[in-house]
Amino acid sequence: NVAIGFNALTVNTSGASNTAVGTLTLDANTTGGANVALGYGALTANTTASNNTAVGVEALQANTTAANNVAVGHEAG
Repeated sequence: NVAIGFNALTVNTSGASNTAVGTLTLDANTTGGANVALGYGALTANTTASNNTAVGVEALQANTTAANNVAVGHEAG
């Protein structure tokens, strides 16, 4: 895992191969893996979902368990 930014990936327990860049990116993630979150609040609610890519401020912000999504842009998804 790679986490860069305030509270990025802070509660991750066993999720592997995640990349979180930005404040509050993937901050609720516990077991989800292979996610990419770039931008403030991207994938912020994600807990167990895997294989998601979110690029942009708050992209996929409400996603918790849905997998295999791609969202690009401000509040996309």
